Amino acid sequence: MILAHALRDAPEVLSDLRVVLAQLSPGVREALLGNLMEGLASGVRPARAVWMALAVTGHEVKLCSAVALGRLHAHGDEPPAGTLLSFSPPD
Repeated sequence: MILAHALRDAPEVLSDLRVVLAQLSPGVREALLGNLMEGLASGVRPARAVWMALAVTGHEVKLCSAVALGRLHAHGDEPPAGTLLSFSPPD
């Protein structure tokens, strides 16, 4: 409800955010929403707060993943294969 009110002038952002949230694990979803609420509480424009929350959460996930990969490496396991993709906020 808070997000719907904050993003009332940017319904496409709210719609996209719903899609993203639906695809995240519960822990990452909670972190993203927490980061978004912090951005909104600090007075950042709502659409910008979404991008900032995505960036911060992505960074947090990368750090957690790096720690997990470090533990795998310490146990002699191979890191998972694949390519990580990134995206940039619109201008």
